[in-house]
Amino acid sequence: MMKTIGITLSILLAFPSLVNAQKETDADIILEKQDSEFHVRKDGSFEMFDTITYAANNNQGRQKLALREIPYIPESSRVRIIYAKTLNGETVNDIDLRTIQNKEVTSELPGLTNVRKIIIPFTHLSENSKVTYKYSLKQNNKNMAGLFSMSFVYGLETPEAQSDVRIISDVPLFYRIEDQDSYLETSYKEENKKFILTIRLRRTVAFVPKKEEYAPIIASAKVPRIMVTTSESWEKFASSMTAKYEKALTAPLPPFFKEISKKAQKEADELKKAHVIVAELAEKITYSGNWLTLDKMMYPRGHKEVVKSRTGDCKDYATSTVAILRDLGITAHVALVNRINMNSPNYLLVRNPIGKNSLLPSPHYFNHAIVKMTAKDGRVIWLDPTNPVSQSEAPFGDIADSIALTLAPATKDLERLPGEDSKANRTVIEKNFTPRLDETAEFQANVHAVGNSSAQIRIYGVEKGKEFIDKILWTLLSVQPDKDRMTIEKYDYKKRSYEPFKVSMKANIASPVVEDKEKNYHIMLPLPLGLSIYNRLSLDRKSALYIGSLGEDRVISNIKGVDVEDEINGDCTIYSSWIDFKRRTYKTSEGLRIEDTLITKKNFLLPEDLKSDRIRHFAYDLDKCAGTQMIKTTWFDSNKKDLVRKSIEDTANIDDAVALVEWRTSNSYKSAKKALRIFEFLTSKNPEDAKALAWMSRAIRDLGYLTGKNYQIGNLEEALRTADFALSKNPTLAVGHREKSRILMNMGNLPEAKKSFAKAFSFEPKASPTFILGGDLMEADKNFSASQKSFLKALELAQIPYEKHFANTRLAHWELNYGDRYKSIQYLKDALVIEPNDAWAWNTLGLSQMKLAEWDNAIASLEKASALGVEDIANYNLGLAYGGKARDSIAKNKVSDSEFKAAEKLAMKAVKLNPSGTDALAVLGSIYLVYATQDGPKESLDRSIEYLEKAIASGQTQDWVRGKLNQALALKAQRLPASK
Repeated sequence: MMKTIGITLSILLAFPSLVNAQKETDADIILEKQDSEFHVRKDGSFEMFDTITYAANNNQGRQKLALREIPYIPESSRVRIIYAKTLNGETVNDIDLRTIQNKEVTSELPGLTNVRKIIIPFTHLSENSKVTYKYSLKQNNKNMAGLFSMSFVYGLETPEAQSDVRIISDVPLFYRIEDQDSYLETSYKEENKKFILTIRLRRTVAFVPKKEEYAPIIASAKVPRIMVTTSESWEKFASSMTAKYEKALTAPLPPFFKEISKKAQKEADELKKAHVIVAELAEKITYSGNWLTLDKMMYPRGHKEVVKSRTGDCKDYATSTVAILRDLGITAHVALVNRINMNSPNYLLVRNPIGKNSLLPSPHYFNHAIVKMTAKDGRVIWLDPTNPVSQSEAPFGDIADSIALTLAPATKDLERLPGEDSKANRTVIEKNFTPRLDETAEFQANVHAVGNSSAQIRIYGVEKGKEFIDKILWTLLSVQPDKDRMTIEKYDYKKRSYEPFKVSMKANIASPVVEDKEKNYHIMLPLPLGLSIYNRLSLDRKSALYIGSLGEDRVISNIKGVDVEDEINGDCTIYSSWIDFKRRTYKTSEGLRIEDTLITKKNFLLPEDLKSDRIRHFAYDLDKCAGTQMIKTTWFDSNKKDLVRKSIEDTANIDDAVALVEWRTSNSYKSAKKALRIFEFLTSKNPEDAKALAWMSRAIRDLGYLTGKNYQIGNLEEALRTADFALSKNPTLAVGHREKSRILMNMGNLPEAKKSFAKAFSFEPKASPTFILGGDLMEADKNFSASQKSFLKALELAQIPYEKHFANTRLAHWELNYGDRYKSIQYLKDALVIEPNDAWAWNTLGLSQMKLAEWDNAIASLEKASALGVEDIANYNLGLAYGGKARDSIAKNKVSDSEFKAAEKLAMKAVKLNPSGTDALAVLGSIYLVYATQDGPKESLDRSIEYLEKAIASGQTQDWVRGKLNQALALKAQRLPASK
């Protein structure tokens, strides 16, 4: 059990590095038993008796038990070791208490020099030893009279098997438990004018560090913990600290601060005044703490001391900033928050989802002081003057979303800081390449960073210098510059403002146009660096993964002198709950432009996310996107305009784009991508174009389906947002309501889908697409009769070819699933007369023919579908058709060698198309069994058993497969030579 005792130890005993929970047997040591008893007095002081037993699991554990440490602050605490023993079975070795050491803690924080630790040196240790010791700790409470505050957290330092805590208090206790998995048992009672809280650990708990592949961050919900305090309100808690802070704030302003105030006064805007103050303090005051006493740990030193030493910690920066702001007539107060790096293993444990009103008053939650500034218009701005760069638009990630306690007389409760503002964080990089035939290229780039993206670069500049920023910038550009031929324009790397960061860079680099073995040329452009984190994905990961700051990264690459064969070659789209990514390829009169847009929507990928289907879809899409790094290209003479087709800007037409998504032809996936590009271009030119927006949602939805994995939730969410945006521009747009209805239906929200359908019907009651949608909704609602009638009505109302085509295909699907398969075939043939290159219609035709065991017709139809561009699903069905034909061809008593070879060949084709498909494996196994029963080659029986066992291991559950395997095993046993 880890204990955090009020503010006296909260900055000393930060949560240890937390990652994936180990099993009890994996840990080096186990906390076998702990008994703790506290006696709390009215003034908040207490005495604790703690008895602890650890057990070693291995030699590493033995080393860890050799020295046990107890940190304390001499000013407020007294520690006494009562006994210490090493246990080796029945043998007990008492530790000579005279060998116990009392040392000063060496801290990375130079001002922290009054912390000491007791060190118990255990002897006679082996790999199976246990150590046990008991000590007492007396804690006074001079700084926050009347407050006792203690946090108990279980299973973080080591697995814990047994723990009992008893708190006996002269005053009432308040406590809150976070225990999702019911590890803890508590009781609270009043007895003989004492208030007694007991906490018992019911079973072993372990959240011990265990290596993860990358950036392990523990999810907070699972960690059992309890906060105990004697303070009943945040108002009372805050008032005790506010008085001391206000005393420091109301002291006369030194001339040094007056000069900063005069400089800030020249700015007209309140926010700019604050920027000047923060930047000036950061420039002229060096961060350094003086925590020799508890008073100095908790309260500012005062203006005179800060100015005299030109040093200060977060409390001093905050009070100095507030005092100068007040001198300018601006309302400001100091606020306490929790500061922690977002990729710290402990971040989610600190930024837990507990509502601010449910937190009990305690200094445990705070480790940092900032400024709450209230503008004249009532706007609240949170400033962190301790940071080397001024910030205001949104809190930096290290304090974003933290709870905050404002130290002001009117404070009654906590506040919550805003989270990161994704709209405020943006990086735009424009790169220009002029490739040469000698495999080099002239390179020029402009980098423009805004918000936290800018601030992070400026922080590097202040802390690490220009050379370090230069390296960061070249890394951002993903190029290797020739060191002798690179230049970076001058920029102020010491500037501490929150202003955008802009810089221009030039270099000679290796050409992005590369030649392969076949003498083909490709453009090699890596995906944005922000996507590299996803290479670390592991589906069995137990800890969360920090993705990055919220915001948008945009990279524009212009490559002169090249052309591509296909207008959309190199395009790529990913929609997910965590990020959206788009790569768009455009032709220009000079060459090619590739635009990458990466939008980070969530900071963390949680362990439960990795168990969802969405992450598998996302990983699949990311893998496909990775293929767009190599874009096939050719050289061209830019003076010969006829060699370069017109760019999308010259040809974008909404009717053409609608046709691309309505006609699901041979290049359906590419058609949807191209249509999406056109809709994106049209809406970028006219954001009010509701029709283009509505159809764009259709293209986004289609892209989630046409990968062969059915609808992806990320695409559906993005499509729904787009449809809603379209309807906000034109609420009477029937296509918008139809698309919204279909999206909601595919998301499983049938009631809301019906509401949207009703609106679509009210605006276009005689439109064929409306009745197509109605038929789909009724089918989803299992009203199959009404569904068929709606599809028939759609066919009757169809006016234009693709409406007739689509109505026929929907009727064909209905007949295939619920009606007459011969009718299904006829509807599909009618559809294919209208559009003979509809790969999906050919696929459905093949399915209908398979159901009728028309194997040759089915194979021909599915081969046609595969050739037309829906390889994933068509090939899967084609494998089933091959397998079906093979199975039927040997369904007789005697099979000739030629018939067996033909069946084997078909089944092998099926397995090749579906290597993990259980049906294909089972069919191939049954074919070899037939051959084996007819005295075929000896290996036929073994191969039969092999494929049948693979089918069952892969998930095949049909009884006939198990029956065939039993038959094969019996035949093998029958043929085994009799034992002597």
